[in-house]
Amino acid sequence: MSFQWGCAAAMLYGEIAITSILCISYISNTRWHKFFKLNLVRQLIKASVAMFYCALVFLIILLIDSTRETLKYQGQAESHEIKQHPQAEHEIHLKMFRAQRNFYISGVALFLLLVIYRLVKLISSSAQLQMNHEAFKKQAESANAAAQALLEENSKLKAAAAGARKGKGGDGDAVGDQSEVGSLKETVARLQKKAEEANDELEAAKNKIATLETAYDTLMTENKRLQKSDDKKDE
Repeated sequence: MSFQWGCAAAMLYGEIAITSILCISYISNTRWHKFFKLNLVRQLIKASVAMFYCALVFLIILLIDSTRETLKYQGQAESHEIKQHPQAEHEIHLKMFRAQRNFYISGVALFLLLVIYRLVKLISSSAQLQMNHEAFKKQAESANAAAQALLEENSKLKAAAAGARKGKGGDGDAVGDQSEVGSLKETVARLQKKAEEANDELEAAKNKIATLETAYDTLMTENKRLQKSDDKKDE
């Protein structure tokens, strides 16, 4: 095996190992996302972008060359002149076997390179959606608690205003009662407005959570589909 095909085989073995590690279900997407966000890993990822495109071009060239070699030796093996010389026919079949082997090595290595790139993107996006989902869920819970507190305070003020109207009488106290009731009504109206705003924020947070859950389900479906295709390719 020549140098370039040895490099392609080494890349294939490394890609199989990386894909198997990324498909381990015991490691959550959030942990992978934290791992990818490490300073050293981020620097390696930035440096590996150029390496990725170089490897992509390298494997495409090898795939085209192996395809050309396979077609060439296949045409020679089918010729009648070669069949009359058993030794030459054996050599042609041997070269065709090597060309086909190189074709499968370069093709599978190219496929796994794209699968790894897609898996890393899906894992990062899925982890980001999970964190956003948790943040919006906490925001919705806090908004719901604030709305409940405002509604309870509103009901207490209404009860206090009703008691003030019933408990105080007389002409001398009428003006004071009216002013107190007016201030209580203003407070109740202000609290009702805050409660409505809190409810609007709660509904908006619920809508965001529903959108994130839909996007997360789509990403997980795509991730499972890629894992199944990778497992079938390994088999």
